[in-house]
Amino acid sequence: DLLGDSSHVMATPTALMNFDVVLYLMEFLSQDRASLSSVMKVCRAYHSLGIPILLRSQVVISTPNSLRSFRDFMLAGPYSEGHPGRFQHLHHFESVATEEFLDDMPQKEEASLLSDILSHARWLQRLRLLFSRNTENYCEVFSSLIDLSYLRALWVCILG
Repeated sequence: DLLGDSSHVMATPTALMNFDVVLYLMEFLSQDRASLSSVMKVCRAYHSLGIPILLRSQVVISTPNSLRSFRDFMLAGPYSEGHPGRFQHLHHFESVATEEFLDDMPQKEEASLLSDILSHARWLQRLRLLFSRNTENYCEVFSSLIDLSYLRALWVCILG
């Protein structure tokens, strides 16, 4: 052994990055969601830092499972009546109801999930909703739009 007895070798601490540097790097990666997601998996602190950056870009939901998962993810944060949690960072949201929605999710469940999201997302600035079926069960979704005081652009498209 060239280094002698390795039991006396002390491990050197890993380099720590300044908070501002990590935040800057995450902002830089905001255009590449896959890279940002990889950085967020490093540790809990990076995960917490990345959530607002990730939500600041446009969120597009196009499958029933992603709609359920997104609603659960948003509500899993530190949300309460006095604290908006993750919803304060959601500015651009798009729900595209594809044929998969017709096959895999009852219309009332879709309306309920969308209503849950929109009723908490008071800071939305742009909203795009694409429905592939009639909208008679979406009254609660449309009524939740009233409280979106920061909304600057709204697209609603009903196909068929």
